[in-house]
Amino acid sequence: VGRWLSSLFFLANYSTARATWYLGHFWSLAVEEHFYLLWPLLFVSIRRMQTRMILVLSLIALVTIWRAVAFKYAITYTDSARFWGRTDIVADGLLFGVASALVMKVPALAGRIGAVVSCRTFSALLLTGLVLIVVFQPGGWKTGMLLRTVKAAVIPALLLGSIWRANAGRWTLLEAPALKWVGRLSYSLYLWQQLFLVWDEDRVPSVLRHLQAVPLSVCAVFLCAYVSYRWVERPMISLGHRLITGSRRARTGVAAAAASEAS
Repeated sequence: VGRWLSSLFFLANYSTARATWYLGHFWSLAVEEHFYLLWPLLFVSIRRMQTRMILVLSLIALVTIWRAVAFKYAITYTDSARFWGRTDIVADGLLFGVASALVMKVPALAGRIGAVVSCRTFSALLLTGLVLIVVFQPGGWKTGMLLRTVKAAVIPALLLGSIWRANAGRWTLLEAPALKWVGRLSYSLYLWQQLFLVWDEDRVPSVLRHLQAVPLSVCAVFLCAYVSYRWVERPMISLGHRLITGSRRARTGVAAAAASEAS
């Protein structure tokens, strides 16, 4: 029950309840939701772009230092799975993305940085470095901490390069209709895959067991993801857009009324 409740309220990455395979991926969803809840509040309260950038870079430095110190001295370290899933330990992975987005909103910097990250040689070096970091994972805790930060910075740079030169030969595959469709389903795919893509020892002894073996498992994942996207995710996104539009219209109406009264 504790694991289900912690997953429901996006606290799975801090929960001490007994782990289960089927809810094992909710730690990363919790990290995302913590970001969605906290960053917009900071973004709205801070208007100046320069101040936002200073805040983001400061938070990246803080997370990087805290991660190394907490790991080295076992300040909050209980077990590996829980430590590396906590928001305060992995938040720089999201914050580097925020920093990239903020930089690209500055006209004087956007063109220069876009040209660099979309350069064929530079993007090839970034991709090669990322693969080497993931595959080889050099030993030593200091090196490991440094490479985690590097990886968090490299991934947004690669994404920027693919966006800046989306029609370049090496990125055109990402623009293929099939991959775009998978991209739209990506959240739902991630949400449902844990139910069907399981290890042998985690299969349930029921009719669902037949849907936990390839190729039926893959088909089941895509079917559930499509249903979830079509009848849950899209309606909720539309509702959010309507609420935002209504809020903007209301503010515009209030401002117009105030201006009319003032005149």
